[in-house]
Amino acid sequence: LSRWNPNRKKNRIYYFLTNSYIEEEKEIIAKRERTGNESIPSLKDITVEAVDSLNSGLKIAGAPFLIHLCKPKTKLINNKTTTYFEDRDCQEKAEGKIESRGALSGDIRYNTIALIRPSLGNGLLGYGPNVVHPETGEVLHAHVNMYEGNLKRQTRSLWTQISSNENRAWLKNKNQLNKIETKAIASNLTSNTNDTNNALETRGFNFNGREEHEVDDVNEISKKDPPRSFNELLGKYRKARQKVLNKNLFFADFINLSQVQESIISTLRKREEVKSLEKSYFHKNGRVKSWNELNRDQKDVIQRILLVHNFKSTLVHEIGHNLGLRHNFMGSVDKDNFYNEKDKSNKYKDLELKVFPTYSSVMDYAGNAIDSPIVPGKYDIAALKFAYARKVELKNGKTINLGEDSLEKALQKENYNSEEDLKSYKYCTDFEKSDNAYCNPFDHGHNLSLIADSMIKKYYSDYERINFRDDKNYFSINQTEPYFLSKFYLFNQMKMILSEWDYIRQNKLSMKDQEFEIYKEKKCPAVLSSNYPDECKEIEDAVKASHKIGHFFLSILKEKELTCTIFDYGPDQIPNIISIYKNDFKEEENFYFLNNFNQRKVIINFLKTLLENKRKIEIKTGYDAPIKDILDFIAYIKPKLKNDNLFENFLIENKFLMTKFGFSGEGKKQIFQELVNSLNIEEPIFSNDSEIKEKQKKHLLSMSTYLSSLGNDKEKEIIELLKQD
Repeated sequence: LSRWNPNRKKNRIYYFLTNSYIEEEKEIIAKRERTGNESIPSLKDITVEAVDSLNSGLKIAGAPFLIHLCKPKTKLINNKTTTYFEDRDCQEKAEGKIESRGALSGDIRYNTIALIRPSLGNGLLGYGPNVVHPETGEVLHAHVNMYEGNLKRQTRSLWTQISSNENRAWLKNKNQLNKIETKAIASNLTSNTNDTNNALETRGFNFNGREEHEVDDVNEISKKDPPRSFNELLGKYRKARQKVLNKNLFFADFINLSQVQESIISTLRKREEVKSLEKSYFHKNGRVKSWNELNRDQKDVIQRILLVHNFKSTLVHEIGHNLGLRHNFMGSVDKDNFYNEKDKSNKYKDLELKVFPTYSSVMDYAGNAIDSPIVPGKYDIAALKFAYARKVELKNGKTINLGEDSLEKALQKENYNSEEDLKSYKYCTDFEKSDNAYCNPFDHGHNLSLIADSMIKKYYSDYERINFRDDKNYFSINQTEPYFLSKFYLFNQMKMILSEWDYIRQNKLSMKDQEFEIYKEKKCPAVLSSNYPDECKEIEDAVKASHKIGHFFLSILKEKELTCTIFDYGPDQIPNIISIYKNDFKEEENFYFLNNFNQRKVIINFLKTLLENKRKIEIKTGYDAPIKDILDFIAYIKPKLKNDNLFENFLIENKFLMTKFGFSGEGKKQIFQELVNSLNIEEPIFSNDSEIKEKQKKHLLSMSTYLSSLGNDKEKEIIELLKQD
């Protein structure tokens, strides 16, 4: 276990938040004022909560230090934005290291939590590397990158999965009720009895299931060097997948869907019970509305709930890596170390548990039906206690102080044995995964039967997500290869469950008639159960899981080869940009741009670049530039980039604009040059067809003219709508 030096000044590990947190917090404050909802949390608030929960775990573990967050602020000094920290210790640590633009991710002189705001389109949600001394194992530096844009980008996909899961449960429950009611009617015809009680009992049926997705971001593995065989292709996929797992990367496909599902659905139902909403998230019959049936305000609410929840769980996982914790893919099967009701009042009470995750570690990649932890699990706390307090717990509740002794030596001094006396935690990590059916990322369940359920649910969730268009912009046969490889991997995990039954059949069942009877009845004969209760429990679990996987494979073989769906949506469900075109821009003759994907892409990329440049200008200069000023600024510098006197000439020819940007005083040339270098001023990628290219250019010019003419309030409104898109 790599670890920080536990002997630290003021017993703290300092983490500096990047200045992008300030920008996000400003947007949330504005949103609170606009909506009147003061309870909307900023991502800085969520970061503080996540670190508080980790600090509670460190306290319980007896670690001699805590994590201390340094929250930046900015102020203008001589027209220059300066970063500072109100916390005196943080300011002292930052002196001479952190410049006006704030903390930088990866600067090894200090530790950072960086908020990456744009969507990068790669599915990456979190990354938590550290720098370790190669000889001593001491952690010297760590940082966490949190990808806000990527987290937001998952909202639609996650809601589609959540609504699909809930509606599958609703349909199954409805079908069961219909069957019961049919039986009740038949019974009334003959005996005039009523079966209402039985019908009511079935209303508690639920089908909440985490339906994880492995990393499908391996589309490029075979494009540069096409494989010659399937085995070569599979080898490349496995290598790419292992690389992702080993680098402490947390992808969108790793999100614990079920914990989000339960919390968001219950939150929305309670919200509607408390106050009457203009538009419900549910149909009158209780079915959850699809994404395209929601209005924009509803989508915004859902995005914030999902963002907050997933940001926190990802951050806790990544800082766990920073502290030296490795993945533990047996967190889902370690039932003896799950939190329970008693933990609200015992030594774990400071964690303020509201739910009881069916995981012993936040370092697992979960795939569950209840909740994965957003606080350190019992295994995590035990590992931190071993690393930083040098203590371990025995089965009898006694704690042994290891000091500088090895574990075995310390136990021998007290006449204890690690195998017999040490409190045990189930554990396996990256290089051990997939060795057996219990050691896998993205599964859920403390026994084989539950693991089989989670794998089957995962398949059907992936099937719907990948094979149905569901109004996606990108929907292509090019996704077939990674999808196929991910299913190949999943089916191999399922096959391991069959192997567990096969092992039991060959090694624990001595007679063939026993094997047949157990497999047919899915339980041990009475004579075996009475004599070998524990063994029979294991056997029955394995055979039930094998039945489920076997029937699943047969159902796949019987699946139809082609399924078609037709979908339409109403005018109030279309993207903001189309509304802007129809109601504001009103370039009806150019509306075909939005009906043609290749044309639409030019517009979207132009607007996206414009918003990114606006954000960069504000960060660098503190000037919230209107679109006209941004376009004028870029129009001037674009053809003159190679001019050595660009700054001086700009100042002479358009001093008014330069003054707005804060570049009219002394010593501004360097900041000006840094801004120019950071801006994206490349030409959009136009069509190769000269006629179409000319139309595209003309259209973008018309769009630029329109945006430049907007009043202040209208411009802010349209920018907010475009950001949502």
